[in-house]
Amino acid sequence: SFMMVNSSQHAAGERAHLLLRSLSENDTHCIQFSYFLYSRDGHSPGDLQLYIRVNGGPWGSAVWNVSGSHGRQWHQVELAVSTFWPSEYQVVFEASVSAERRGYIAIDDILLLNYPCWNIEPARSVMELEPRCGWSRAKMAPVLARYKGIILSEKQKLRADKVPHFSRLGDVEVNAGQNATFQCVATGKTTETEPFLLERRNGVVVAASSIQRLSHKRLMATFQVEAERGEQDLYRCITESTRGAAVSNFAELIVRVPPTPIAPPQLLRTGPTYLIIQLNTNSIVGDGPVIRREIEYRASQSPWLETHGVGSLTYKVWHLEPDTEYRISVLLTRPGEGGTGAPGPPLVSRTKCAGEFMGLNGSKPKPSFFWKVKPITLHPHLTNRQSLSPYLSIFLYHSISHCLSLCLFLSFSVSLCLCLSLSLSVSLSVSLCLCLSLFGSLSPTHPPLFPSISPPSISPSEPMRALRGLTATEIQPRQLALQWEPLGYNLTRCHTYSVSLCYRYSTPAGGSAGNNATVRECLSVERNQSHFTLRDLPPFRSVHVRLALENPEGKKESREVTFQTEEDIPGGIAPETLTFTPLDDMIFLKWEEPVEPNGVITQYEISYQGIESSDPGINVPGPRRTVSKLRNETYHMFSGLHPGTTYLVSVRARTAKGFGQTALTEITTNISGEGLWHER
Repeated sequence: SFMMVNSSQHAAGERAHLLLRSLSENDTHCIQFSYFLYSRDGHSPGDLQLYIRVNGGPWGSAVWNVSGSHGRQWHQVELAVSTFWPSEYQVVFEASVSAERRGYIAIDDILLLNYPCWNIEPARSVMELEPRCGWSRAKMAPVLARYKGIILSEKQKLRADKVPHFSRLGDVEVNAGQNATFQCVATGKTTETEPFLLERRNGVVVAASSIQRLSHKRLMATFQVEAERGEQDLYRCITESTRGAAVSNFAELIVRVPPTPIAPPQLLRTGPTYLIIQLNTNSIVGDGPVIRREIEYRASQSPWLETHGVGSLTYKVWHLEPDTEYRISVLLTRPGEGGTGAPGPPLVSRTKCAGEFMGLNGSKPKPSFFWKVKPITLHPHLTNRQSLSPYLSIFLYHSISHCLSLCLFLSFSVSLCLCLSLSLSVSLSVSLCLCLSLFGSLSPTHPPLFPSISPPSISPSEPMRALRGLTATEIQPRQLALQWEPLGYNLTRCHTYSVSLCYRYSTPAGGSAGNNATVRECLSVERNQSHFTLRDLPPFRSVHVRLALENPEGKKESREVTFQTEEDIPGGIAPETLTFTPLDDMIFLKWEEPVEPNGVITQYEISYQGIESSDPGINVPGPRRTVSKLRNETYHMFSGLHPGTTYLVSVRARTAKGFGQTALTEITTNISGEGLWHER
C-alpha cells in the first residue's frame, strides 16, 4: 500500500489524501509507515500530515506532520493509537504540494501491529490501500525502481525508536466555573521537552500546564480547562516527535450547572421571632443530584447575611427580630467543588409584632424551668426527722405588679420569693419571680396555680392600649391644632404601625329646619409625629376627634374628645330672605338669620338712604341713617319717609368677631296713601 505525489506535476497547494479503512481495536496498538520526502535541489516538495478521525467526526488537527527535503532515503514513523472499542477511528494521510513544486512525496509500507510501539518487527497485517493522487502502480513503477537500491539499503539499516503510548483518558466531570483537570499519562521513551497537547474535537489545542515524571518510563502531563457550559466537548492527548506520534482516546468534559430553585420558599407560619418555611425545591434549574440544602436570610434593611444548613423540607428560622422584614432564599449544592448554585428567588416576609411572654397552655405565664434541690435531713428534734425538699421555680411576667402579687400569695405557703425586673432590650423588659418552696413543689402539683410547666414564648400583640392625652394646643375659627402622648415601642408593640386621626361634625343640610348632615373623615398621621392640625373646619362648631393606633396584629381606638372651633364673622344674609311692605311714608322690613352664623349673633345693623324720588322738592341722595337691632329682632319699621321715594336698604349681622357681609335691596314708598301692600 502506498501513495506517491510528484510535486512538479501539481499546482501549489493541491492535496492528495490516503484514507485507511475504519479500525476498532481492543488495546493500544501501533501503526508503522515509511515516508519519502526529497528534492534534488534541496527545495521542499511539500508537507505530509497525518490525521486521526474518530467515529466519523471532524479530522481535528494533525497529530503528526513533516515538511522540507529529508534526503534520498526512507524514514520510518510509528503512531501509537489508544482509541479502543466501541469507538472506531480512521487514519488519513494528507500530502500538500509546496510553492517550489519540486521533488516527491511518498508513503509506503503501512503496517498495523496489534501491540504497542516497542520495537520494529515484521508486519502482522498489511493494509491494502488505493492510490488517491491519480497515479497507478504501473505509472509509479519506474520511479520506485529508480530509488529501489536506496530504499532497500536504507530501510535495512534504520530502526525506529520507541514511541510512547497513552493510558486510557477518563471522562472529567466538573461544575461550571471550575477548572477541569485532564491528566495524560504516557508510557515509553519520552522526555519533558517533547510537546504534549490536549486537543479538543474541533481541533483547538491546549498546552500542558505542568509535566511530571512518574518513573523512568512514565510521564504525566496535566492540562487545565476552564469549565463553562460552552466548553463541554471531547478531548484527547497528543504528543509528537521525530520518531512519530501518540494519540489517546477521546474523553468527555462534562460540565454540570449547579442547581438553583425555580420558586421561592413557601411561608407556613409566622411568629414574632420566627418564620416556618417549606423549601419548595421540587423544581430546579441546573443539574442534580442535590446533596445539601441551605437557607440564607437577612433583614431587608441589613447588610449581614446568615446561612444555615437544612436537613428537612421544612425549616424554622428563629432568633429573629419582631416586626422585621426578612428575605429568605434557598441554596442547593450538588457533588463537587463549586457545586453550590445561585440563591433561588427570595421569600419576603415580615415577623409578627412582639407581645407579652405567654405560656403554651394559656394566657398566664408559666415557670420557665423546675429544679429540685437535693433533700437535706434536718435535726431529729425538727418535725420527726423529716426531709426538707426545697423546690425552685422561676415565673416570667410582663408586669412587675403580677410578680409582686404572686410573691404575696406564696408567702402564706412557707415560700421565699424574690422579684427581679430585667431589661432584655431598650424596648422590652421582663419580671422574674424566684420562688423557693421549703416543703414541696409549687409546680406542677401546687394548686390552684400553674397546673403545668411550660417554657415561655412570645405571642404576637396588638397595641398595648389606645393613645391618650389628646388635647388642643390652638383653637381658631377654622382649624384645630391637636397633640397627644409620644409614641414608643412599649405602646405600639411593633416597628410597623400607623396612627389615624378621625373627626366628625354636623352641618346644616338645608330644607326644613333641624335637618343636619354629618361630615366624617380619617386622616393619616406621619410616623413618629404626635401632633396634627385640622384645617377647613366650620367656625363655632363642635368637632368630635378620636385617635386610632394600628399595627399588623390589631387596632386600638381612643375615646372621642369634643372640641369647639372659635367664632368667626357671620356669613351674609341671603337677599331672597328680605321681605318688605312699603307705605307712603313707612316701610316694614323683615329678614332671616344668616345661613352661616359662624357664632352667636349679637345684633343686626340696618342702614337706609334715599337715592331717587318723584318729588322734585326732595334732595337725593339723602342722608344715610343706621339702626341697630337685637339678636332676636329680625324686623324693622321705617317711618318718616317721603312718598314716591326709592331707598337703598342694607342689613348685616354681627358676632363677637365682627360684622358679616351686607345684604342690599331697594324699596320705593307709595305715592298715594291707599296703603297698598307689596311684598317682594
